[in-house]
Amino acid sequence: MSQMARLALRAAVAPAGAAATAAPASAASLRWGACPDGTPAGYECATLRVPADPAHPRRGTTPIALIRTRATGPRRARIGSLVMNFGGPGGSGLATLPSVVPRLPRAVRRAFDIVSFDPRGVGHSAPIDCGTDLDPVFGADPATAEGAAAIVAGYRRLGADCAARVGRERLSRLGTHDVVADLDRIRAALGDRRLTFAGLSYGTRIGALYADRYPHRVRALVLDAAMDPRADLVTLGLDQGAAWEDVLLRVLAECAADAGCPLGPDPVARFDELLARVRAEPLPAPGDPTGRSLTVGWLTQAVVTGLANVGSHRPLLAALADALQRGDGTTLLAVADQAVGRDTRTGAYLDLPQVFAAVNCLDFPARPAPSTLAAGAALATIQAPRMGAAGVYADSALCVGWPVPPRPVQPATAPDAPPILVVGTISDPSTPYAWSQRLATTLRSARLLTYDGIGHTVFGRAGGNGSACTDRWIARYLLTRAVPPAGTVCRAPVPVAAP
Repeated sequence: MSQMARLALRAAVAPAGAAATAAPASAASLRWGACPDGTPAGYECATLRVPADPAHPRRGTTPIALIRTRATGPRRARIGSLVMNFGGPGGSGLATLPSVVPRLPRAVRRAFDIVSFDPRGVGHSAPIDCGTDLDPVFGADPATAEGAAAIVAGYRRLGADCAARVGRERLSRLGTHDVVADLDRIRAALGDRRLTFAGLSYGTRIGALYADRYPHRVRALVLDAAMDPRADLVTLGLDQGAAWEDVLLRVLAECAADAGCPLGPDPVARFDELLARVRAEPLPAPGDPTGRSLTVGWLTQAVVTGLANVGSHRPLLAALADALQRGDGTTLLAVADQAVGRDTRTGAYLDLPQVFAAVNCLDFPARPAPSTLAAGAALATIQAPRMGAAGVYADSALCVGWPVPPRPVQPATAPDAPPILVVGTISDPSTPYAWSQRLATTLRSARLLTYDGIGHTVFGRAGGNGSACTDRWIARYLLTRAVPPAGTVCRAPVPVAAP
């Protein structure tokens, strides 16, 4: 997702056994009942109390909200629970699971209770609220000195606001180390001796670290659209900006081959025309309830959101064409808001961007200086003139002045874990395919399944990102723990830009 892609512990930070010093949770810890208003029928929810500091379990607890739907097959065919995390950091499992379950392979739904959760600080798990107006950050043009300065200043303000309103102690307990400890307590509370888990995007970082810390508690792990296990924040930004541009150009090229392309026979030229026009003067958006105009920053956010799901490509292209023809940026602003967790009607921000910053600034050791960011953006603009600078500033600027020291997540190797399935999409705009290749190499028991298509993640995603081929291999692995043959490639069943 774009906030924008998202991104073990060995002895250095917290010993592997530290998170397990408390008595393990039990199935009796969960009392399943009604879910929040608006949740579809067929789901039940519960709250698990976990130590606020897993290394010191007697120092208070924090709530973790869970949601599940029961296995549809007969009881004798039930394997256990499949726990899913949909990325971010900051994505809500309670909000996302009901839209994903209907698209999971039928065999998986028959054999597993499908479970997800809101990680600490997210959604219904005591969400954090820093109260920062992030419009100046997301609306800024990172390719200009003025825009870059606005982004850096905005993230400094976010850090100060989070320290004042959330507190440094709580901010220090939101990282992946603590989420992994929570995940192991969820496993125990569900009554599963070993964990079956599907982590998407940032969820791959959670899964990889779990396998490294608790290898003998792993049954099966699907890690889809991997975070690079070794890159720093600036390198992640460079890679991501290049991927955005590559996928954008692929989508525009496929549109050009379609007689009904909303941007006409030369969509690249039309996109460049719109970008130059918005850079010269923000586009009016008379339908935006909060009075914004479409700036380069908001346009970039909209493009990244539209690229992530193959089913969004045609609506994105239509919105770009509409902005060019009518000079109205209203639709693109609404699309951009989906990426950053902003309520279009009120302008209020959900916890997504705040948690995104808090987790990444704990997980990564570097605090890039503004001069380092500027140098990275200059290089990125050469490599990817349309999207490169945005990629650098999307993630790399998060931690300038962040008030809490890092607790870095080291690359997980999980030498004692059972076979792990890593899934990578060749044209993934948010987590480039090379990141999945690197994770599959770094995790010693991993096997890479490649999807030759466009989109961010495959498993259970909207918009047709997946294919029957990937579904078959993932289902087979979850059911039997058998990985595909080395070098297996699944291909998109239809042209990805087709209407």
